[in-house]
Amino acid sequence: MSDNMSSILAQPFGDGRAGEILLSSRADISRNVAGEIFPPRMDENRKRSCALLQRENEVLQKVCAGSSLLLSSPIGSRGDGDNGFYYAHRFVGVKPVIDFTQIAVCPEREICVALNCGDHFHVQSSSASKPLREVVDCALEFTKELGEQIKFEHSEKFGFLTSNLEDVGTGARFSLFVHLPGLVLDRQMDKVVRAINMCDLTIHSCFGYGPESAGSIFQISNLRTFDVSTDDLVKTLQDWGAGIIEQERNARKRLVKKNGVALFDQISRIYGEMRFGILATEAESLTGLSFLRMACDMKIFPEYVRPIIDDLILEVQSDYIAFHNKITISNRHAFAATVNKLRGTILRNAFVAIPPPDFSAF
Repeated sequence: MSDNMSSILAQPFGDGRAGEILLSSRADISRNVAGEIFPPRMDENRKRSCALLQRENEVLQKVCAGSSLLLSSPIGSRGDGDNGFYYAHRFVGVKPVIDFTQIAVCPEREICVALNCGDHFHVQSSSASKPLREVVDCALEFTKELGEQIKFEHSEKFGFLTSNLEDVGTGARFSLFVHLPGLVLDRQMDKVVRAINMCDLTIHSCFGYGPESAGSIFQISNLRTFDVSTDDLVKTLQDWGAGIIEQERNARKRLVKKNGVALFDQISRIYGEMRFGILATEAESLTGLSFLRMACDMKIFPEYVRPIIDDLILEVQSDYIAFHNKITISNRHAFAATVNKLRGTILRNAFVAIPPPDFSAF
């Protein structure tokens, strides 16, 4: 994958400035070409023929006529393994993809498309600055234009057919990414998860499993795709998102009121570890950066520090470090030791520009 492609995919579209609690919105829409075998069921000969991929490329070029279109080499076509990742989302990081997938980006239209990754077309739009409704409309409009150029697999009874049965119907997943360290520290996440799961929504940690996973960054998305309208999905997500943001603000106030000294002490210790530590694991780095991001929201650090923290949340992930340093996982123990050392260097270099925490406002 070219450096130009990597740099574009590494950032969210829009102005790139994530909010305090709501980090970004995302829309994912899956479609399959009528009469074609779904990608997971293709044999190697079918994949290597690239006839379908060429047809998909032609469709994308027509839809993006008048706009720039960046296309990666087909994953696996060169056999070097260097381009077997793509940036699924700024706060989620790089994700491995299967052979003969291709990644396309249309920056002007704020669209990323994965070809033959589960489904023939996986259209994704995300933004740190635009509301969910605009992000969804952007993805839907692009998908509609694709459908005018190529016929999609569709059933009058079930809707759009996808390789994953859970996506059949609208083929759409809409998401909000939220930073909830207050609710995690206040031990309220179990209640939030139970409440959300009762409303055809799901919430899960972006890093690991469980309500107290590293980073305290969560993805809230629709669980239902069949027999439901996109307008209803968007409204439900927006309503729940607003409620959770308010709960997170209240949780942070309770933490400061109950034991602010302990909280500030922990922030100071984390700053010291980030500024001077030699080795750093992924889990402790993500957890520490989550604390410091909350500290930015509390004005303990200057405003310019938050974008630095946001970049580090991506840059300290093991897959990202391995990808950019061309590290292969031939020996897992050696891989972990090398990556932990590189991660420590990344943090030390970044924290040179970050001043010590200032608690004078409290």
